[in-house]
Amino acid sequence: MTSQLPFSFETLGSQIDHLISEFGEYASSHIPEGDDVKNSIRTVIPKLPGDLSVDLAETEKEFIVTCDLPGAEKENVIIKLQNPTTLYIKADMESATAEGAAIAESAETYHLRERRVRSRERTLQLPSGVTAEGAKATFKNGIMELILPKITLEEGVEITIE
Repeated sequence: MTSQLPFSFETLGSQIDHLISEFGEYASSHIPEGDDVKNSIRTVIPKLPGDLSVDLAETEKEFIVTCDLPGAEKENVIIKLQNPTTLYIKADMESATAEGAAIAESAETYHLRERRVRSRERTLQLPSGVTAEGAKATFKNGIMELILPKITLEEGVEITIE
């Protein structure tokens, strides 16, 4: 007995080839010549599900990271400066139905359930070095703002010869 698949591999292969071709055309028209593809790829590929939405702005003395964290409480957010140019953000977010989920599931039948407790994280490569000393983070209405002072080196640091 042979089972029937709802698609043919020939059709699927053709659709994948078409998708790859469309992506190549889109990418070549959206990455300026001479730009580093690695740095430009996030503007070409749509944000992946589970990614945190982040804005990264720069002033003369600092970087400002603004991050949407809907459903998160500040106690459930972790921010780590892993090194001077790598920032890690992780947030545990709860949906409105998560708190009463056990009661609701026994009393009701769900036909669709997409809002759940989930964890999201993001690692950002910063354009230049920052320091955690003097950093400030605020959290209001599901939006976190993080201000990271840039590292400033004054005409180098002298090293004594022994």
